[in-house]
Amino acid sequence: MIKINGYFSSPIRGVAGDAATPEIMEKNIITGKEVGLRLKELFGNVLNLYIPHLQDEVVQILWRAKKVSSRDILDADCNIVRSSDILFVYIKLGISPGMQDEINAATESRIHIVYFERFDNRLLVEVLDLITILVHEKIKDSISLVRIDDEESRETDKEETN
Repeated sequence: MIKINGYFSSPIRGVAGDAATPEIMEKNIITGKEVGLRLKELFGNVLNLYIPHLQDEVVQILWRAKKVSSRDILDADCNIVRSSDILFVYIKLGISPGMQDEINAATESRIHIVYFERFDNRLLVEVLDLITILVHEKIKDSISLVRIDDEESRETDKEETN
């Protein structure tokens, strides 16, 4: 089954960056988990969604121990964004500097970006339309690969019989 890869962007530290209090971060992580999981619930049959908020405990332990910097974390996140098909940006809490880095990575890599602040019909239609387009593109690409493989096989067979 063809799946679309998505990345969910929502603040963790927020506009405060490294100065964010544990309370702010905990609140943002809880909100991010809830919203990200709602997206996954709606589109999980066709969407493989990465939600940083679900993996943040280890990251925060390493960050507090100064084993990784905020820049290291964002660089890793941006690498995941670049390998995605869609970036989902939850804007209700604002766009943090880290989210802006993710948006920039998606823009530079020509990744589709969906901005939203609530679950409504507009979001559902936009995402379903986009997923449909992306699935068709992936099917078309896989058919092209099969044709190339078939042509190469025939050439190899011809060479072996000669």
